[in-house]
Amino acid sequence: MKRIITAVLALLMASSCNGQDVKTHGRASQANNLKSQNMNKSIVIFFSHAGDNYSVGNIEVGNTKIVADYITEIKGADQFEIVVGLESSLAYYEDAGMCLLRDSSVVASGIRIVGRDDRSNASRRALSDLAPTDTLFTILLDHQPYHLEEAERCGIDFQFSGHTHHGQIWPVNWITDILYEKAYGAYQRGNTHYYVTSGLGIWGGKFRIGSQSEYLVLKLKH
Repeated sequence: MKRIITAVLALLMASSCNGQDVKTHGRASQANNLKSQNMNKSIVIFFSHAGDNYSVGNIEVGNTKIVADYITEIKGADQFEIVVGLESSLAYYEDAGMCLLRDSSVVASGIRIVGRDDRSNASRRALSDLAPTDTLFTILLDHQPYHLEEAERCGIDFQFSGHTHHGQIWPVNWITDILYEKAYGAYQRGNTHYYVTSGLGIWGGKFRIGSQSEYLVLKLKH
């Protein structure tokens, strides 16, 4: 207690003896603060999904945009919205020199790789239209592991899929096991081999319970 009283008295004496200096310093601090506020402009950069949302239906304004507009207003910030779309994505792949397998195939090192468009595209090509007509070892990349019998029927050697996250959160694992013929791991139908990965990323909540993120390295022998 004595130390606190001594410190307060010392502060009051310093203020009394150097009042002019303190006042001048206060004005300088105010000027610096104003200068700093003018230089430190806030920027809000966001992406927000509107339109069809399978969890809540059709929405006109995404939740992220609502929050971004609020922050922009109270901070007087400059706002930048990230707009994505199929055409801009296709242009990005082309400019980067990347080969996008979208209902198409490519032969590399004697292996045929077939990439299907996502199942959400109702007009995607049938797998039978993309199936190999030669004896090359064929790998099929199909994001959602539905109708595994199609790959077997079309003579695919190996199918690699994801999408399920292996349920991500227990006990959703049990539900994905019911929804999919194979929701996670290695599988085989006839001469066709499959692997459904739980994926490296996550969906929704930023956590997993009863499942594991994985970075998969496969060795294929033919």
